[in-house]
Amino acid sequence: QLRRDSSISERVQQLQLVLMPHTDQNSGNSNIFCAHDQSDPKHKNPLSRAFLLLLKAVPQARLSWSRLVNVAHQRNRGSGGCRPETFQGVFMQTAKLPDGISRVISVALGDHDPNHTFDENLRPSNRRQILDGVVVFGDLALVVEVQASAAAKLRTDQLCVNLHGKRIEHDTRAASVSWRDVIAEWNQLLFGAAEVLQGDAERIMMRDFLNYAHKFFPRLGPWTTIGVCGGDVHRIRKRCHDILTSIFKDSSVEDHSRWSGPSVRWSSEGDPCAEHCVLCPTLDEGGSLTGIHLYIHAGCSMKQSRSLY
Repeated sequence: QLRRDSSISERVQQLQLVLMPHTDQNSGNSNIFCAHDQSDPKHKNPLSRAFLLLLKAVPQARLSWSRLVNVAHQRNRGSGGCRPETFQGVFMQTAKLPDGISRVISVALGDHDPNHTFDENLRPSNRRQILDGVVVFGDLALVVEVQASAAAKLRTDQLCVNLHGKRIEHDTRAASVSWRDVIAEWNQLLFGAAEVLQGDAERIMMRDFLNYAHKFFPRLGPWTTIGVCGGDVHRIRKRCHDILTSIFKDSSVEDHSRWSGPSVRWSSEGDPCAEHCVLCPTLDEGGSLTGIHLYIHAGCSMKQSRSLY
């Protein structure tokens, strides 16, 4: 258990040691959010766990997410009222709310339009429940229901919380937060010009979560087109990688050291007609984006020429 009298940065480092880096068997890379067991990494439970652990350990991630919740709740005619400075704790996979709660706001975190709202009024429920997560700020509990894909649509009844007879105000309006907004905010924390993350432990946790989400839930991120990537080179490289993967489904896409971008071997009826097909951003001397180039060097050998012509 983490010592309560530790500083925030010490707690993050302790949490990192508790989690221990685990290896992604497909890539060989160490990622603290890869499953310890044989559970499906594409299931919503590992995603919920990773998300809630990051909220617990990284204050800036918690701050940016709480702002999104307040904006979403006010957009849905709610009052907001989440104060990040009053953070108390995170509870995962729980049936009951912790003690000391006087108000509940349901938060739908899903793969939906950022402006989506739930029009129906919410009320306490008598259902049997396992809540994905409860994030406590003072006497306010944000009950988080996670949606990992657009196919698994959230229903209004999933946002109605069983209060188990406690005298707690159940807010009638839900806060609908999009994964795209969350991941965009957290990308900015990690790759933005301002260094807001404290220490290597926070940066490692943020990087590993974003890599985990991109690998197993690529549609949740906002980088579904080159246009929405803006001028961020890191995001554009990831988008170029996804483009080549979608085109060359049976080929292995990997980073090419010379062009610093994703590449794939071009083939025609099983014989390569070009050594590499590379799609990557190009930079000026100052590191600013100047464009996106497609490199195909075909017919560079006799075998490639026969296949090409």
